[in-house]
Amino acid sequence: MASFFSQIDELKEEFEFHSLALHATPTPSPALQAIVDRAHAVFIQGIAEAERYERDSVPPGVARFGYPNLLRRTFWPFDGLIYGRDPRAEADAAASGPVRFADGLLARLRGDIPDPEQRFVAYRDLAVPGLAKNFARLLEMEDETLAAVDSTYRCDLGAFVRDNARTQQLFHWLGHPSGLLYRELMAYCCGKLGIAPALPDPSALDNWGTMQVPVHPAVAERLELDWAQPGRIYHYAPMGHVTWEDYTRMYIRHLG
Repeated sequence: MASFFSQIDELKEEFEFHSLALHATPTPSPALQAIVDRAHAVFIQGIAEAERYERDSVPPGVARFGYPNLLRRTFWPFDGLIYGRDPRAEADAAASGPVRFADGLLARLRGDIPDPEQRFVAYRDLAVPGLAKNFARLLEMEDETLAAVDSTYRCDLGAFVRDNARTQQLFHWLGHPSGLLYRELMAYCCGKLGIAPALPDPSALDNWGTMQVPVHPAVAERLELDWAQPGRIYHYAPMGHVTWEDYTRMYIRHLG
């Protein structure tokens, strides 16, 4: 979000904003640590690396505020957490290939159903033995977690995500917020700092908007997602503008 705050003209003369990519580099460079040492405030995301850094490396005189790590796994429920990793997809992503996000269920079906067309049909129809299809219950469980987020951070970000889940696209993939949600996060941060600048339009904050992972039609139907209707066109940069079927057939064709 540091780059988004740097776009606000009325803040540029008084503030500098810097990003700490602690998930990738748990120990910042000496130059970046020097910036933290003289900072007015540090915002710590609710991930283990950031919380550890706060405990060990943020000086006592620097104000610190937490903000939540918001996710929506229910809309893309077939990732590697439940159904296992897809090493082929991971390797393709590392090589900047067209598949950037692994699908554990498609990886499992690759071994179970050799024929690509039959595999696509099984995935489309969710005709897979042992598949967990109670997506509504998964959504309820995530909503309970979001309620806890609001209690922990004394905010209404979780309520915003819950209340707009079906009518607004707040995520482009698991932990990739849309501009709408980034704007709410910015407003939350501004509130903690006691400032109220005019915030950018959500369209200017939609950095993930060109990497939209299509939602499975069965998931969208059962969760009544207005923004993921059948035939929806998504913007997925490695391919351009695609439907869910375009994207899924590419995944199967490209990875075998």
